[in-house]
Amino acid sequence: MSRGGATTDRAYLALKREVLIGRFKPGLPLPLAALADEFGMSVSPVRAAAARLFGERLLEPYSDGSFQRPIIGVHALRDLYAWHAHLMRLILRDRSPRAKMVALPGIVDDVDGSNAIAIADATSALFCRIAEYSDDIEHTEAIRSANDRLHAIRVHETAIRDRVRELRVVAVATASGSDSVARAALWSYHRRRLRRVAVIANASLGAQYDLDIRRVADKTPLED
Repeated sequence: MSRGGATTDRAYLALKREVLIGRFKPGLPLPLAALADEFGMSVSPVRAAAARLFGERLLEPYSDGSFQRPIIGVHALRDLYAWHAHLMRLILRDRSPRAKMVALPGIVDDVDGSNAIAIADATSALFCRIAEYSDDIEHTEAIRSANDRLHAIRVHETAIRDRVRELRVVAVATASGSDSVARAALWSYHRRRLRRVAVIANASLGAQYDLDIRRVADKTPLED
């Protein structure tokens, strides 16, 4: 690999991580020049990395020629959660009967329940591992894409209590080999988020969207 290619790859990995953990506020331009200085490189590979993330739907063009994190409002987030739930149902239906999933609960061992980024990382790792047991390799790629687009949102899922325990329930249920038990655990996971979608969207977008989201939140039940 050429030095230029290595620099571009490094810029991509560094920028993607910052996007995934929600460093940048949706709707505001990414400071590409400042990021280039931070990463120790020129602006060109950072801009190329941002363009690549645009192709992955993690960034969008900004009016000044830069890029921004997408503004994911209540309805778009509801659709994302529903899409993720649908993908997981397909994966359970198509998982290989030869799959040995006993190691799944170990993915969430030692996760710090007070560290929102660590919880988001563990969530992505768990769902990706479950997807790998499907006989359809497209499921793995679809779940990776969904996880990436939801990662920064998951950092702000503080309205969901006991998320580490919840992940362990999903892992144990999926590893049990019982499709009905796994489906019930996964539906509980997604239902809790769909019921709180307005609050989660508000937390991830910022205060300037409060008024619009409050109108929807008034119709959104918060109980389990």
